[in-house]
Amino acid sequence: MGCDIHVLLERKRHINGEEKWVNIDYWKKNHYDGGFSRLDFYDGRCYDLFALLADVRNRGTVEPIAERRGIPSDASVTTLEEYSYWDLDAHSASHYTLKELMDYHKKNPTQTYTGLLNLDQRLELANGKLPDGWCQGTNMENYERAYWEDESPLKYFLEQMIERAKEELNIYYDSKNERVYDQSDNIRVVFWFDN
Repeated sequence: MGCDIHVLLERKRHINGEEKWVNIDYWKKNHYDGGFSRLDFYDGRCYDLFALLADVRNRGTVEPIAERRGIPSDASVTTLEEYSYWDLDAHSASHYTLKELMDYHKKNPTQTYTGLLNLDQRLELANGKLPDGWCQGTNMENYERAYWEDESPLKYFLEQMIERAKEELNIYYDSKNERVYDQSDNIRVVFWFDN
């Protein structure tokens, strides 16, 4: 059975003199029932990313960024309603600010991977071509364990989160993301998983 991630973005705003987290996801009208459906900024199924974010589907080879934190006590009403909808199917909830993820990725832009590769794959790896598939266990001959470095699985997730933050913060022409970083404590992602 597969595992999926559910991600919601929030921004800290001042409302009636009080700081509150509010949902900043995009929504689209559902023409069948007149309601609205949330558009996730990330809807992939990368188990190495899940392991990194919350120690979910970890084969023991990925060091998570931090211990799971659960749903934040000051989560937006939208986040609480979405989480409640999943009821007992929701598990391993956590959250990070954009600043935390940007800082982590700056220090850890790559990840070490390990897997069993056949002879052709090992030769390609020796010539600089990273494997696009591998296995963790086999009884077939000529497979050996190999280790290699590749981009962190956080890269694409973080890029999508930064783009959404730029739109929300009306930040343009910030190729180094310095202006986004200055406000990154005020943007966070709240997520959980279901199987």
